[in-house]
Amino acid sequence: MILIDTGAIYAILDKNDANHKRAVDLYRSVAGKEELVLLSLVLVETWFLLDSRLGSYVASRFISSVNEGIFSFHEISLDDISRAIEIEKRYKRAKFGLIDSVCFAFAERKNIREIFTFDNHFSIYKPNHVKQFNIYPF
Repeated sequence: MILIDTGAIYAILDKNDANHKRAVDLYRSVAGKEELVLLSLVLVETWFLLDSRLGSYVASRFISSVNEGIFSFHEISLDDISRAIEIEKRYKRAKFGLIDSVCFAFAERKNIREIFTFDNHFSIYKPNHVKQFNIYPF
């Protein structure tokens, strides 16, 4: 299981993104072989980013792809939110933000070790279930 972050999805879809080639290469290497986990909060954040930067057509295509099963879609729980609040308090100076903190909490709960992201917050956070996350494509 690989948890996918907003920045990774955006980089796949925006040909002008500095990380586009690396994101597409990694996506192609894992698609159909690994379960790419997409959280509900990440879906909303990604849709908003795509809609505001690349337009409604790209945002709609993204939602259609999710609906067709391109990712393994998961809801968060209240326990994830509670854990995210704890993480925010513990890492106050890092300023992770709600969505990253919920991703950390979900990854811990589901024992996810791999993260597809370009966000350095995932390398700063020290999860409870492993020494550190395996960050891709770094």
